[in-house]
Amino acid sequence: MIYKKSKFKKILLQLSKLFIGSIFTYAGVIKISNISYFNNSIINYRILPAFFSPYIAVVIACIELLAGIFLLFNVCPKKTSYILLILLLVFMFLIIFNLIRGVYIDCGCFLKSLSNKSELKSNMWKVILRDLFLLIVVGNIINDERKLK
Repeated sequence: MIYKKSKFKKILLQLSKLFIGSIFTYAGVIKISNISYFNNSIINYRILPAFFSPYIAVVIACIELLAGIFLLFNVCPKKTSYILLILLLVFMFLIIFNLIRGVYIDCGCFLKSLSNKSELKSNMWKVILRDLFLLIVVGNIINDERKLK
């Protein structure tokens, strides 16, 4: 019985890595392919001076792409998961920060273009919930990787 439970956890861990890796690889590819749109999304956060945003856009998109690929191919999964955990926490903080300030923005996650204020506000809450779910999955990957060592 213990063997079956252990085998199930390993399969679940691999599926989690594939799931998270696929999402971040996809997000990175989309952002890189339309970097100007993602750059504008970063500018809309109104956190950094606009001249920094093109560099931040490229760095974030590349980190997402590389981290996603690393998880897909099981390269440094624990370290990669920590990087994704930090990214998700930063994303969530920035979205919550803007909601509190009353700044309703398109997060730029998957190049979804929304324009009216109620759509943007509603979408930001959905993004927070989605990121919370992803955060839980990434946390489980870190926890399970730690137990395997």
